[in-house]
Amino acid sequence: MWYTKHRYIILILCVFVGVIELTGNRMKELFNWKEIDFQFENETYRQIMIENGQFIPGHCIPTAIAIWINKLFLILPRFKLGVPASLAYININLTEVDVNKTSPQLIPYPNWESHDISLRNITSVLNVHIDPCDRLWALDSGQIENKYETDPSLITFDLKGNFILDSQKIRSKTDYKTEPFLADILVDVTSSNCDSAHVYIADANNYEIIIYNLKYRDFHKISHNYFHFDPLSSDLKIDEIHYQTQYGVFSLTMSPVNRDDYRILYFCPLASTMQFAVSTRVIQNKTLDTSESFYEFKIMGSRGTNSQSSASSFDEETGVLFYTLIAKKAVGCWNSFSGDEYNEKTQGIITESENMIYPSDVEVNRSGSVWVLSNRLPKFLYGNPRLEEVNFKILTSTIRTIIKGTVCDAM
Repeated sequence: MWYTKHRYIILILCVFVGVIELTGNRMKELFNWKEIDFQFENETYRQIMIENGQFIPGHCIPTAIAIWINKLFLILPRFKLGVPASLAYININLTEVDVNKTSPQLIPYPNWESHDISLRNITSVLNVHIDPCDRLWALDSGQIENKYETDPSLITFDLKGNFILDSQKIRSKTDYKTEPFLADILVDVTSSNCDSAHVYIADANNYEIIIYNLKYRDFHKISHNYFHFDPLSSDLKIDEIHYQTQYGVFSLTMSPVNRDDYRILYFCPLASTMQFAVSTRVIQNKTLDTSESFYEFKIMGSRGTNSQSSASSFDEETGVLFYTLIAKKAVGCWNSFSGDEYNEKTQGIITESENMIYPSDVEVNRSGSVWVLSNRLPKFLYGNPRLEEVNFKILTSTIRTIIKGTVCDAM
């Protein structure tokens, strides 16, 4: 049954081989958009939304992706006004995809009503994670145009039934200090123990990781020096945009379950070129004394100069850690199963391109594929995007294909 559900992804890759661009000789460009459009009920409704300022195409920017069977989810935070839906998807089922249509309209998830601000269901999603129990966990900032409409929240969706299972508020002063930036989310759970999930949330503004325990429905947070930004890595030049960032812990991913029933959490700040790790046994401890457990957090090593990373994802079958390299317009890799230390010599590049401006997210899915989103984010935040050009791209490849011949291939 698992193979039947997920083989569609592999079949789609084969169908698209003849119509998509080869990027860096390794990844295929599957979808691209000059500007984002949505699947409205009809054209009249679209025009009303545009006239009312509820839909401004140039303000809609996808920042993260996630894949579940035949749905490719895109996350569109409401950094600006005019974003009609903050969580949407496109169908990638072989029987529904038009291979000549590489810029499909987005479908709001789970429906249009959920994104109505007055109903306060979904405000502004920053990132999501899909767990093996067929649940989508969404981080909602509660902000529109940097103004709080409500508290941040952790929303859980049932992907089979397409409805909200639960919504937990993330409270000020107890779950975070000051205004947070909830950059990433990771769900630690197995399909045999769905009620015992732990959720790890990277707060890049407060230099903390927030932990949610599903069993007890409570939050706690931890801090560490390794969660902070590196001032020597805070200056970024992406294409023609030059800016500084002080974002701390930003990217989270994790290893398979180890013999002690815990995993290794891999993390890095955005303004840093260093990679760090800690056992989930440590961070799940609500009474953790970070002064006593300081050395439980490990320095893995450096990715090298200008190698800041915005996202990462781990493939449990090959042991390969994938990560974006935003200044290098590339995606890197490191094989944790090889036994090699984490340094520049043991890391590889799986794809790079001058046209892949700001690889924002990388995602490994269950069928053995890796997906990358590039979105020109700095231009949208600090510059003037050109809507006549392709601004957003989604690229993909099978993992075995993309690591073949690189230092990350342990075969």
